[in-house]
Amino acid sequence: MDLALLAAEDVARRGGSRVAVRLDARAPVPASGDPARLERALANLVDNALRYARAEAVVRAAAQDGWAVPIR
Repeated sequence: MDLALLAAEDVARRGGSRVAVRLDARAPVPASGDPARLERALANLVDNALRYARAEAVVRAAAQDGWAVPIR
């Protein structure tokens, strides 16, 4: 499963958000686990970032060191 692809799909479904969302994954971000739970966890992280961000904020998701996908 590719977390970068899941994040991109989630962002695409949110078209029209008041906050800019940028995905910085330049390559697949592999993950193993229950696909539905991983998708839900990622969607919750993005949702919370959008919900609590200021109007001019940019939410970024980027893979770092091949081990983590921080959402800021």
